[in-house]
Amino acid sequence: MNKHSKGFCTDIRDQNPLFPYTKKDKKLILKELNLEEKVLNEGVQSITDWFGKQPHLSDAGFDQHFIEKLIIVSKGSVEKAKQRLDNFYKYRGLSPEFIQEREVLQDPERKLWEVCSIFPIAKLKDGLRVHFIKFAEDLGMFDLTDLFRMGFMYADIRLRYDYWLGDIWVLDFKNISLTHIFTLRPAILQKAAFLFQNGLNWRIQSIHVINVNNSAFLAQRAMDFLNQFFSSVLISRVIIYDNPEDLLKHIPLEFLPEDYGGRAPNSAILIDNVETEFKRQETIDFLLNCRTFKSDETKRPRDDNCEDNEPGTFKKSDSDSNLS
Repeated sequence: MNKHSKGFCTDIRDQNPLFPYTKKDKKLILKELNLEEKVLNEGVQSITDWFGKQPHLSDAGFDQHFIEKLIIVSKGSVEKAKQRLDNFYKYRGLSPEFIQEREVLQDPERKLWEVCSIFPIAKLKDGLRVHFIKFAEDLGMFDLTDLFRMGFMYADIRLRYDYWLGDIWVLDFKNISLTHIFTLRPAILQKAAFLFQNGLNWRIQSIHVINVNNSAFLAQRAMDFLNQFFSSVLISRVIIYDNPEDLLKHIPLEFLPEDYGGRAPNSAILIDNVETEFKRQETIDFLLNCRTFKSDETKRPRDDNCEDNEPGTFKKSDSDSNLS
């Protein structure tokens, strides 16, 4: 495990082009949490010290940036961040199909975002990061495992470089049908839900679904299906639009791509930016190294308080403590 000196805190100069933020953004986020940098540093160091004493984490990869972001996600609570980090490592270890199988990054000919694209808007909206998920017209090669694998790599980059209070998601369902919804594999959805809700569990302010075919029927069936896996609070944050132009009533123009009626760059440019970043050797090396960010549950102390401590157990989580 890497050892770090005291006084650690993310440097505003250490940024990734996909997730820029300003000194003003960072100051606003810490003020919103009533959190001073000195206290944040002390929290990072406290969890770093704790991490090094855990037998089930002794061989795990480590990055203090992840800890800092999980403290922010935990609204400044070191104990909640510690539990979240422990669960984060546990469920990564129990989900090798999402975390370990990243060899696709080493194939220079492979287009990573062939059937589904995730891309961010560069500017933060009051500390919130706006993201879009857009599906290709031809979904013949759609694989849910691939989608979540790419999604968790996207999350790893964010934990290293982004600085944010919460998320706003926009899902474009233009090319999605009820058939696609019901071909989703429940076991994969359940694992992904656990890894997100019990490990990351960062704040989702709202999820906006646009361009839904046969909207009322498809939307209701989709929500009924997804409610089996994701918390009721998260599902309640979903807003489905009959008219995609109504999105403008909730998200200002500067946070929408040009082809969605906004002032941000066209989505094709934003998608290409993500593809380019994932092809950068520094990013590839980082994401491959993140495969070591997992616990060895055979070494976990039997009296450990980690949530749901039976290895290999996945039950529906209603973890919504951080969704407010």
